[in-house]
Amino acid sequence: KHQWPFRRGYGLLFGLSIPTHLLLIVVGLFGALSVSPKLYLSAGEAEAMEWIIAHTPQEAVFASSEEIGLAIPALTGRRVILGHPFETPEYETMAKVVGEVFTAGQTPESLEAFSQKYGAFYFFWGPREQKMAGEGADPSQMGELVFENEEVKIIAAGLTP
Repeated sequence: KHQWPFRRGYGLLFGLSIPTHLLLIVVGLFGALSVSPKLYLSAGEAEAMEWIIAHTPQEAVFASSEEIGLAIPALTGRRVILGHPFETPEYETMAKVVGEVFTAGQTPESLEAFSQKYGAFYFFWGPREQKMAGEGADPSQMGELVFENEEVKIIAAGLTP
């Protein structure tokens, strides 16, 4: 007696779900074909992620740009100070603080104070951090260089996990 409206409803639901799935596939393809740096890591960044997995403790915390801060937890399981806006406590404050850390004019003392206050074990310094820092920023004063390739430097901040 009541089967006809339900059958029609299922057909309508199924029919409307097809365009939704096609839209998701097309949007995903456009994202992949755009080769946006927000979606992909460079070869040097990918190599650094592999090094992080192999040479840092699971509880290590990294200071990096927001873009790399999105990749580090996903690819290595390590924590970051600045990552996804909805998953970073006090995001706007942390974005400002991390932005200041990666600028020229930082002293070893201010970097050590940052590491102590926010628990940063390592600084990730790559092309995105260099862009954020601007000209004249020097990562050599951040601590001990523990990894380096053509694009990325990972610097131990002095804290031990």
